[in-house]
Amino acid sequence: MEILNVAIELAPIAKIGGLADVVLGLPLELKRQKHKVKIILPKHKLLKTKEIENLRVYKTVDCIFRKRRYQNTIYKGRVHGLDVYLVEDHTFFHLFDRKKIYGYKNDSLRFMYFCQVVIEFLKMEKHLPDILHLHDWHTSLLAYTYKETFPQAHTKTILTVHNFAYQGVCPPSYFRHVGIQNIPKAFKDQKTKTQMNLLKGGLLLADQIVTVSPTFAKEALKKIIDGRGLERIVRKIQHKYQGILNGIDYTIWDPHKDPYLAKKIKNISQITFKGWSQCKIANKIDLQKATKLAKNNKPIIACVTRLAPQKGLALIRHAIQYTLKKGGQFVLLGSSANKRSKKSFQNLKRQMDPNPNAQVYLEHSDRLVHKIFAGADFFIIPSKFEPCGITQMIALNFGTLPIVRKTGGLADTIHDVQDTHAQKKEKNGFVFVPFTKKGIEESIDRAFYFFEKKPHVLDQLKQNALHQKFDWKSSCKQYLQVYKKARR
Repeated sequence: MEILNVAIELAPIAKIGGLADVVLGLPLELKRQKHKVKIILPKHKLLKTKEIENLRVYKTVDCIFRKRRYQNTIYKGRVHGLDVYLVEDHTFFHLFDRKKIYGYKNDSLRFMYFCQVVIEFLKMEKHLPDILHLHDWHTSLLAYTYKETFPQAHTKTILTVHNFAYQGVCPPSYFRHVGIQNIPKAFKDQKTKTQMNLLKGGLLLADQIVTVSPTFAKEALKKIIDGRGLERIVRKIQHKYQGILNGIDYTIWDPHKDPYLAKKIKNISQITFKGWSQCKIANKIDLQKATKLAKNNKPIIACVTRLAPQKGLALIRHAIQYTLKKGGQFVLLGSSANKRSKKSFQNLKRQMDPNPNAQVYLEHSDRLVHKIFAGADFFIIPSKFEPCGITQMIALNFGTLPIVRKTGGLADTIHDVQDTHAQKKEKNGFVFVPFTKKGIEESIDRAFYFFEKKPHVLDQLKQNALHQKFDWKSSCKQYLQVYKKARR
């Protein structure tokens, strides 16, 4: 099959969250299985062009914006062996040539224009894809415009929703700005009468809908937190809707070859657990050195996250304070486009700077992220809701035990040490249910108890974690079934 992925992010060249990893990971696995896969995204200002091979101008296309016709340059290159196309706009408004990928009042308009350029680009291509795979609200407009432009095409549209909370709510004028005069009813926002909703339109008009974990798919049928009542639409489209758990790329998160680690960690099948544990200890010491934490054997809890409300920011702050109170150490690496969240955690960083047992970092660092996964004892994710999450999967591969709230993809991947319904080999972390300070305290208490009193139980959890794999093979198989279902 020929598959064109349309997205706003792509690891490692334009990454904010897990979306970027999916847009790389799934196409890579599809390519391994001999499918022809392409990806198109905006040419953001912060693009890591050094990661793109053979980047060159491919062609130019014109597109209407605010009743004027503008030229756009399409670049072509390769990322990890995948064909990647980049859209550079030449409007007066510099829609993509900005300091950030997201965070502007006219984000909806920016990405609607991108969708229209994709249509013009496809008009000039010799072959149309079998599958047009859309990702999130940013590209949902294509579920409508593609069928309008190519009514006889064999192409089917698949929309993967990575987060229902972001919907692309915008005024009707945005449609007219990109040349759409007659707005389909499908895009009318379900909460207000005057606004449009890009994600809602995509849900109703795409041929198949996927979200990123089975549990989150079920949760969304009942209630979507911050979802503007979108669960009613999800229930309406159940016949074409399912959850597929994301995977991770183990070639990127490979402790045996990781260039950032002080001590490479061999595959558990190649050495004894004792030998593996010695590597883990060496990386813990290295993490303390890299983060200037006090050198001791206190348990280290870590958190690498976007500082978005859904991630449970108040609980993260509380977890830091409570961990220190319990005598542990904490490392947070967070990033945020939200000024309020950023300011709040900048204040927290100033408070923590003098403390030898806590470090707060507010700028992304690949080097530090890898050291955190390898050196920490526990990895905490107290999300209010979590469509999938991939950091818990990465942590498991480094033998770092997750402490998570039972929601979405976290519920699908992490099984509590004391879960009587889980098989012994499935148990791989600590799980709490209530979204409260008491809930997170109880899980930290149990983690510390096993660390101090029953380390042999933790060793078994670590061995379980190291044998569990969440690669893209299984997920890819399910996506191929969705593609085939759409084409029937």
